[in-house]
Amino acid sequence: MKTLRRIIPLLSALAAAAIVMLYEDGASGHSLSAARLCCDGLFIAGILHLCAGGLVFVSTCGGFDSLRYAAKRLVARFSRRDDGLSYRDYVLQRHEKAHSPYAAILAAGALCVGAAALFLPFC
Repeated sequence: MKTLRRIIPLLSALAAAAIVMLYEDGASGHSLSAARLCCDGLFIAGILHLCAGGLVFVSTCGGFDSLRYAAKRLVARFSRRDDGLSYRDYVLQRHEKAHSPYAAILAAGALCVGAAALFLPFC
């Protein structure tokens, strides 16, 4: 199960790179080299995964807890389902179960950007 959680971000990065390569090959009016297509596809997929991994990391560390708590309190106020949970209790409860694979997402993004850098001299 843990191996699968580590492989899925890499597979999604490679799938995104393939989609970008196919789109760029069909969208350009002239023929592009395979190295350029690989470089562009891997770089775009890598940057997207690095950004997503950074957001997941910030969310796991509690960067968005105050916004999430405020939205929860606002919805509770209008739906009359107020649980009376303080912000401190909410943060403690949330961080007890907060586990996300941000390291695998960041590693997949870094691997794709590194692979794109290898293709760069051949473009």
